[in-house]
Amino acid sequence: MKVSAIFLSAVLVCGTGAFAMAQSDGSAAKTDMKAAGTDTKDAGKDVGHGVAKGAKATGHGVKKGAKATAHGTKKVGHDIAHPNEPGSTDAAPAK
Repeated sequence: MKVSAIFLSAVLVCGTGAFAMAQSDGSAAKTDMKAAGTDTKDAGKDVGHGVAKGAKATGHGVKKGAKATAHGTKKVGHDIAHPNEPGSTDAAPAK
């Protein structure tokens, strides 16, 4: 009985010491968490930059299309108002 009590005491002392040593190295976990946070932040920035670039390109395309539409509208209005001018695509019917 005395031998088993000594053995049990030795196991408990050694086991707690190993557990305490594993818990004392909190700096590695802290560093890992900080690195993960930084990676997440950088990924968010990259996504934001990609969205901004895509939106800018889309806006440019819309502006270009709007200008082309406005130009075409002016040309059609001019052709209707002045049907017999050279270059007009909407000539008046011959009488």
